[in-house]
Amino acid sequence: MLKFSYLKERDPRQGEIHMAASYPTIDYTDLLEALTADIESNYITDESKLNAVRQAHSVFCEALGSEVYPVIDYFYDKPALEPKLRSMTVLELKKLCFDAIDRLKDSDEPGSEGFTETVKLITDELSSYTKGASNRNSRTCMAVFTEVSEIPVMVYFDDSDASPDLQCVRAVDFITELKKSNGTD
Repeated sequence: MLKFSYLKERDPRQGEIHMAASYPTIDYTDLLEALTADIESNYITDESKLNAVRQAHSVFCEALGSEVYPVIDYFYDKPALEPKLRSMTVLELKKLCFDAIDRLKDSDEPGSEGFTETVKLITDELSSYTKGASNRNSRTCMAVFTEVSEIPVMVYFDDSDASPDLQCVRAVDFITELKKSNGTD
């Protein structure tokens, strides 16, 4: 389980005290189970490339003895994704989602049905996020898009602290990192 503790640190240049998050471990049990199942079923291999979304700010992980940028999410290498998340308002992303749904309805490309369902889920999430709170339409969010067809596949709201850069990593290295952060390796 994720525990919160804080270390007081003094910045010698500015003489200020700030709080740095410190965690004994980071609970990646669900991510590890999903990745292990996908490798065991031969859906991916140890050498498969994954795209990791990390927090923009680091925390200290006691199990590793160092600062880390915690993993928020990951994606497989297909479909190809834009290497950077796009920052935009919730309202702008809603409009892009509706445009994408219209494009996908008219598409006869293989797999477009799956993308349509993904975009509908994102649209539902955005609607739920702003329901009864229309002021949230002007808030910033980050979205992951496919590279070729520019379809949104995931949204992160401002409280997730998502880094704007996707990190490409081999599955085996990713699993090793998650196990160490989880305190199970």
